Parts: sequence; C-alpha cells; structure tokens
Amino acid sequence: MSTQTLATEARELLSQVTTGPDALESYINRSAELIGYGNTNRILLSKMDGAKNFATQAKFERDSEFKRVNWDQLHGVEVIVPSRGTKGGPVSFTTGKMYSAEEIGQRYPALAERAMQVAQRRNTFRNQERDDRLHQTTSTLKKFRVKQPKWIKDPVKRTEAHITQYLVFANSGLTDRPFKFSQAEREALGNMTTKEIGNLFSNATKTAKKLDYQVTQTFMQQVRNQNRQKGQQHGPKTQQLSFQPKKER
Repeated sequence: MSTQTLATEARELLSQVTTGPDALESYINRSAELIGYGNTNRILLSKMDGAKNFATQAKFERDSEFKRVNWDQLHGVEVIVPSRGTKGGPVSFTTGKMYSAEEIGQRYPALAERAMQVAQRRNTFRNQERDDRLHQTTSTLKKFRVKQPKWIKDPVKRTEAHITQYLVFANSGLTDRPFKFSQAEREALGNMTTKEIGNLFSNATKTAKKLDYQVTQTFMQQVRNQNRQKGQQHGPKTQQLSFQPKKER
C-alpha cells in the first residue's frame, strides 16, 4: 500500500469519527494513549480495537525471544514512516508496519508480558509511580495555566478543553475511565459541522501533545539533575533514580 493510499484512508477515517459526539467519543477512547504518534498514524493504529501499545518488528526483535515470532501470522497495522536519506537531504516517506503487544500476547501467551515491556519502553515516564506522574502532570497544567473545563463557560471551548485534559491524563496513565461528553458538550457538537468538529479535535490534540511533551521532558530533566547532584556527592558510582519504577502488583 502506498503512502498516498494510507493518507487517503486516514482522512476518510477522520471524517467518519468527526460526524458527531458518539463517533468522536468512541474514537477518543480508542486512540487516547496514541497521542505520541502523528495524526495520520494515530488514526491508522486506532483501527486495531483494544490495542494501545505498538512497536516495529525490528524493535521487538532486539529481544531474541521475538525471533521465533511468525510475523506473517499477525495482522499488524500499516503506517507511514520517514525514510532515511542522505544527511541534510529532503525527508521522504515510505510505508512500514507496526505490531501491537496485545496481538502478540494473544498469539504467543508466553511472550505477552515481554511484548508489553518492549512496546512501553518508549515512555519511561509511564513506568514511574502513580503519585509521581500525577504530581508532574498537574504541575505542568498549572505551569501553563490550563483551565479546568468546568471553569469555561463557552460550550465549544469547554468541549475542546475536556478532550485536551483527558488525553493528557490518559497518556500519563492516570485514568482508566472511558471518555464521556457531557450533555451540554453533546449539544454543542450536535450544532457543528463535520469540518468544525474535526478542527476542534485537531486543536485539542495539538494542545494535549504539547502538554504531554512538557510533562515527560520536565520529569526527565528533574531526574537528570538529581542524578547529577548525587554523582557530585557520591562520586562516579552508579546512582539510583529518585523516582522509582512502579512496584509489581
């Protein structure tokens, strides 16, 4: 499948999920934790219902256990990826495939836990304790003066803020509750065209993506600073991060 075909498919899918509150609500619940991907790949990946953790075959196979996976037996999802050219040259794009840890786990139960670990490795922040993630997320929202949706009178702006807030908290692993529009938000969306809903969702997603980036970058900078301070105090020995990984339950 060509990149143009995939881009066209993504546009068609986006037009379908922005037809009204029910369609958009469903899409947000499928794609909330995929905000780290671009708009096109996010909607393509959301086609695999119930899958939220993806990686390429090459990334999975860095762990030798995945060498025995028959990738042809898995569905995977075709996505658009940048093609490496000459340094400083123009960026070109090609198609590639990503596989979900969830699908691998269903086909190869013995690899389920390892697959999830590989797919989630890209987000170190999500591996921290919930209290640390909550503190960093709320601190970032306050720093950038992000208003609580309930404080916004305009129903359209309140709807956009609600989506933004949910996406940020979902990507920090701070909510398991499904996304739901309020009645007022449903009425506001019901009076909008598909294009207007699409623009609203695009704005909410862009804001959420910027905030999510700030959350993780600020957190990692704090970790680096604390490790540097410990290194100065205790010498060159390997130091333990102040923010601890989640305890196994």
